[in-house]
This record gives sequence, structure tokens and C-alpha cells, in this order.
Amino acid sequence: MRTEDIWWKRLSNPVNLIENIADSILENKSVAVICRDGIPWKTSFLDAVMEDISQCSAGMRNSTHDIGENINPGDFLMKKYCSKQEQSRYVPSETKARFLSKSKFSTINKSRVFVFLDGQANEWVNFIDEYSSYFGEDDEHGLFVLLTSDGNIKSSEHIDCYDYDKMVSQFDTLLLCMTVLSEQNYGILEKQYISETAVSIADGNVMLAGKLAECGINLVIKPYETVDFVLSTDNFPMEMNEQKLKASVWKAQIKVLFPLLEQFRYDFISEHYREISDSLYGASNEDYKNKNVYDLEIIDLYHICKKRRIVSDTEFKCLGSFREARNILAHWELVPYKSVMDLFGRF
Repeated sequence: MRTEDIWWKRLSNPVNLIENIADSILENKSVAVICRDGIPWKTSFLDAVMEDISQCSAGMRNSTHDIGENINPGDFLMKKYCSKQEQSRYVPSETKARFLSKSKFSTINKSRVFVFLDGQANEWVNFIDEYSSYFGEDDEHGLFVLLTSDGNIKSSEHIDCYDYDKMVSQFDTLLLCMTVLSEQNYGILEKQYISETAVSIADGNVMLAGKLAECGINLVIKPYETVDFVLSTDNFPMEMNEQKLKASVWKAQIKVLFPLLEQFRYDFISEHYREISDSLYGASNEDYKNKNVYDLEIIDLYHICKKRRIVSDTEFKCLGSFREARNILAHWELVPYKSVMDLFGRF
């Protein structure tokens, strides 16, 4: 399944948005969708909405328009949905919303109009509200789906307003990446690591995150080359310098590795509690005296085990690997890919 279809047809929050839009249209109401950074995979979004509303009023036609700023809705719709002869019947003493609502020859009254709008949306919202007010609740009339970055608009009697950014979160983007990787032959920790890395680098851009996830393990083996390839191949409008990319990968490593480091620390202490506890009582280092054993950090455990020799060489070597990873992350550096995989292998 294509990444965009996973987003709009399988993930619960994007699907809920589609269903809400469809429900409003089926209830004979127009819709405004606020999306401050634009709707991802616009064509797939439209296809999903149209598929859900196909059961309603088969005689209605669907049309889509990308509109810039400062376009008067009445002027635009008159030109698009009225013949020149019909336009000539308009008189300035009535509003264009009123004229279109009663026109028997305009196609607007049998259309579902999808409008992608740049800039402020108040003028369009007011026009749709007025136009819709001339019809009864069950009367067939034109319906609008207005997609805008204008966060100031609100629901009204004739328009249901949905805020994409409140309904869909970065967690949904993580789920998308995990789903993209679901059929790949990676372990669960590898899938999580790739997904967290894709989400962190994409910084809110779900389409970029999806593309990066599609690169699979290459994203974490050679992140710089992979990201550069994706950005240049798919023309994403994002600048990514080496320092910014390193910070993004580090953030992903913290999310994935830090819980593992803590789990290892807890398990190590539990397994060797008595030996570690006995070592603390005899410790000359003031830092260790009167400490709860479970409060010891990996670095403390390492030094205690090095001095007291209370674990096997194999266990000590493993402890050293986790200590090294902890130190690398603490200094804002990246744990090498091979070391990450070695740590994953412990779980």
C-alpha cells in the first residue's frame, strides 16, 4: 500500500478527519479544514473524501480549485459556474451569493466545491454561510470543502470547522513510519529506531517522514547521504545542514536508547544486588556511601565492578558497552550504528 494511502485510509486520526468531513457533507453542511502547513498528499486526501461521500447525491459533481489570496468568492464562482449569458442576468442590487442560490442555470447548486485557499478565509466563510442560508435544511444545494491555513475561522450554522493540527499529531506520523516498515524484515527496536529518526528529521513534515521511513535501515546506517538523496530527489523545501541533522538523529537515539539504558541498569542491579550492596558498605569513596543501590548510575556500576570484580568478564564487557553509549549520548554525540545494533541485541 502506498504511504499516502496508509495515512488517509488506515491510521485512525487521519481517517477520523475524513469521516468527519464526509459526515458533515452527508448532513448537507459545508466544511472548513484548518491546516496551517497544508494538507499532506492532497490528491489522496481528496480521493478519500470523495470515496466516502460517493453514496450521497450521485447527481452532484465534484470540482477542485487552488486559489491564491485576495480572490473574491462571488466573482470567482460566478465565472466558474455560470455561463456568460447567466452572468449577464446578475444585477448589483443583490449579492452574488443570493444570485447563485436562486440561479436555475448555474452548476454551483449541484456541485461539491473543494477549495484550497491561500491567505485569510473569512470572506469565503461569510460567502458560504450566506449562500447556504437561502436553502432549507434538506434542500439540495452546493456544498463546499474549504481548506485553509487561516486558524481564526470557526464553525457556524452552515459550516463545520475541523482543525487538522489538533486532530492529527506527531504520534500519528510515528505510527505511519512504523506501518511503512511493518512488512520489512527488521526487529521491533530497529523499526522504532528508524521511525523515530525519520520523525525527528522531518520535524513535522509527515510526507518527508514517510519518504525517509521508506528508505529503511539506510536512514540510520548513513543518515547524511540518505536525507540528502530524499530531499534532492523529491524536492522537499527544507534545508538540512550537518549540524541540524546530527541533532535530529541524536534526539531519536535518546528516545530509543535511553529507556534501554535504564532497563539494563535496573536489570543489572537486580541480578547483582547483593554483591553491589556489599561493595557499597565497604566503599571508601564518599560518593557511594549511604546510597540506595537502585540509585546508582551505569558509570557508578562500572567503577564498582571494575574495582571489586563482582561480575564475570562477559558481563563486565557488556556493562562497558552500555556505559560507553551513555557517555556518548551525554556528550551530544551519536552512538555508531553497529553499537546501536549491539545494544538492541541485548533485548
